[in-house]
Amino acid sequence: YRVALMLMAFLPFAIACKKENSPIPDKPTGFSLSAIRFRSFSLQEAASKSITIEHPVIISERESKAGVINITIAKHPGGLKLTPETINLNLDSFTVAPSVGREIDFSEGPVNFTVTAKHNTSKQVHYTVTITEEDAPAETSAQITGFQFTVAKNPFLQNDIEAARIIDGAGTPGKIFVFVPLGTDYNELVPTVQYKGAQVYYSTDPAIPPAQSTTVYPADGRKTTFKYPAKFYLTVKNGDKVASYDVIVDVKNPFKFAKADVTTGWITVGNPGNLDVTDFVNQGNHPATVIAIIHTDRIPAGISAIRANTAVQLGGLVPGATGDLMANVGGTAATFPAGIYKVKATLQPRFLNHEEADDLLDWTSVNITSEIK
Repeated sequence: YRVALMLMAFLPFAIACKKENSPIPDKPTGFSLSAIRFRSFSLQEAASKSITIEHPVIISERESKAGVINITIAKHPGGLKLTPETINLNLDSFTVAPSVGREIDFSEGPVNFTVTAKHNTSKQVHYTVTITEEDAPAETSAQITGFQFTVAKNPFLQNDIEAARIIDGAGTPGKIFVFVPLGTDYNELVPTVQYKGAQVYYSTDPAIPPAQSTTVYPADGRKTTFKYPAKFYLTVKNGDKVASYDVIVDVKNPFKFAKADVTTGWITVGNPGNLDVTDFVNQGNHPATVIAIIHTDRIPAGISAIRANTAVQLGGLVPGATGDLMANVGGTAATFPAGIYKVKATLQPRFLNHEEADDLLDWTSVNITSEIK
């Protein structure tokens, strides 16, 4: 009897312990909508500069007002095509639409997200997410950052052409080098200009310092002549900052030989001579000079019986002008025996007063054959 009484007294305590230690069921019947919340919202491509989250308003287990998330990010090069990546919700228990981990375009306004409990699809809440880019800081520099001839504005071109080099000046105008195909009409080109600063101006008068330009360069460009001796200057102004540029438009291969292979006259042993080889033309758009003549591919190898020379090294050839290439055959020592001698002579060009473009230009060659009898 006593044992029975003890068992009867212990039984409620054992049942209570069993209930207290039992795991929470996977599909709790008492699950509340208030438990479904975004407590964070991060992006793969950009960190948030600021974020505010207002959770949905739940009344009697019904959503009476959707949640709102406002995010500000720094100016992003990819715009507002962004990928939500991590949120606080367990995606094993909830679905999010649009789904996390894929790119979404936020540029067209707020994006509505729906969060649904997997165990009971009637349990849903909504968030409206808006992402904006922080205003870029006011530009304080003055600089040309891009220069093109686009097909859209120059339909006679085959491709868009970018400036090959933009050089900022230090107390003097900088330079912009642009190379166009041979045969381009230099009078019909319309530039497109990108810049940092308040306004960009242009001038075609070399007698006026470019920094004093007051004519605004139009945003859609203007037909401009770059035909030598015409000049074209761009100037960016931003407060007390001013940057000017001289724009040089030309071809990469200014020199062209009349012949690729030439046989000169002959000389006799012991009687060296300076013989005519061929001429070459400046097919470019600016005066050009020769800064070096490189000799290679000698036959016989290592024998310097022929050395090319030209008087153009002393000055420049204007566009369309020709220069003579000569060959000193036999050398000053007159020690070369009779025979056939060959060499490749290569001209290294320079736009007169524009040595900054030397490494951008193409060299041109001629094969010279001479005989010593």
